[in-house]
Amino acid sequence: NVGKHSFFDFTFYTHQMIERELGLINTTHKPKPVLKEMKNFADFIRNTNIDLPKPLEQGVCLLTKGQDQWGAAYMSYCLAKAVGLNLKFSYAMDQELPESDLYLIPSPSGQMPFSKQFYDKLKEKVYNGADVYISADKVFLEDFEAFTGLKVIDSYSFAENRIVTLEGEEIPFYRTFTKKYSVSTAKVIATDDSGNPSITVNSYGKGNVYLVDAPIELNMTNVHNAFNGKFEKIYKVIFKKHLEKLPLSIDAKDVVYTLNEDEQSTYFIAVNHSETEKELNLNLK
Repeated sequence: NVGKHSFFDFTFYTHQMIERELGLINTTHKPKPVLKEMKNFADFIRNTNIDLPKPLEQGVCLLTKGQDQWGAAYMSYCLAKAVGLNLKFSYAMDQELPESDLYLIPSPSGQMPFSKQFYDKLKEKVYNGADVYISADKVFLEDFEAFTGLKVIDSYSFAENRIVTLEGEEIPFYRTFTKKYSVSTAKVIATDDSGNPSITVNSYGKGNVYLVDAPIELNMTNVHNAFNGKFEKIYKVIFKKHLEKLPLSIDAKDVVYTLNEDEQSTYFIAVNHSETEKELNLNLK
């Protein structure tokens, strides 16, 4: 008995056809297997006798106006965890820009993703040494050429599929808005199969602006088996400098980890997201 709630005749059960089996107990008031497992895990945590400090955060994901924020946040988090980064999140429209050495703006869209005041603060952070990553959807940014090192010579609404080759890995790039660039000051990391710059980096003061010319995070929300290593490759290459700062890394697909650190200790917590046991190869510094 999984606890069907279809016999409920009050809001919200009368308004939609999904989520009628929520909850941790069934209709006979007995615990579902997930509740038993939650208790087992809670007992395990208590028995460790560890007062776990907060996890380290290596970057800030900035969610913007006019986008699918849930999709962008979800996929950014998963991609970052896959390569070893732990992110926190902030809304670019009404929250102060947090302090960080790394900012991610995944799949922004539209003419006003954030205010000019917020953008100016972000540029100042980058100018003073932070790095920012932008995977562009149909987005418009002021001072685009000065910030990214690319000059837009043409743009038009047109859906296209392209292949970008990054360090030997072929990665599909889907766009609904096409831009053609000439290179001003940016360094081209990868081009697509039409020769257009698709992954670039530009020095901006003491920091760097990484541009990926496709909304890869939102694209992944519509792809089956999206975590096949291809899109993770982009994060691994772009964030290499920040990954090298971490005290360890692991070599095991589908295993992600968090570092929890205080003044005395660093705790390494690994989670296996696959259905099989994994052997961890720890690379300690």
